[in-house]
Amino acid sequence: MKKIIIGVVSFIFAISIFLPTQNINAQEEGNGEIEKIEYILFHLETCPHCRDEIKFLNKKILPKYGEFIDLKMYEVSDEKNGDIFRQYGVYYDVEVGSVPMAIIDGEIVMGYGNDNTTGKTIMEIVERKLIEHGISISTNDIDENNKSSQILLFVFITVVLIIIIIFSKKYFKK
Repeated sequence: MKKIIIGVVSFIFAISIFLPTQNINAQEEGNGEIEKIEYILFHLETCPHCRDEIKFLNKKILPKYGEFIDLKMYEVSDEKNGDIFRQYGVYYDVEVGSVPMAIIDGEIVMGYGNDNTTGKTIMEIVERKLIEHGISISTNDIDENNKSSQILLFVFITVVLIIIIIFSKKYFKK
């Protein structure tokens, strides 16, 4: 019986190895620190597009790559932040006034449509900049539906194996 249990546990462990994962490897700078990319976001609290971009950052970008991003957010209705906004506009030779405006390691993204348009562009820029900084990103990302299907399959296989163990235990006792 112990052999069956060990076999089942080994089988479950072997299956879990093949579930999709995401690996991010970072190269350290000479001083032992990872060089982060700079993400500057100019926004207004009252701007719905700004709120959407902030939600996207909190939901998609930061959980995935937050340790590699130096995020600075400036609410431009504040006079000091408005001055900073204008200074960045002069530096990057862009007209400032509308928000959100993101500067991702020197690359400017004006406005925010939705997660599938501007969000996708932002994700691509962030990933490209991470690679440029020597942070290798190898992903086997899957969509949420596929992830749920794999979890259900894993649970199903586990339940079937438990049933087999129970019936084999009864069968071998006879």
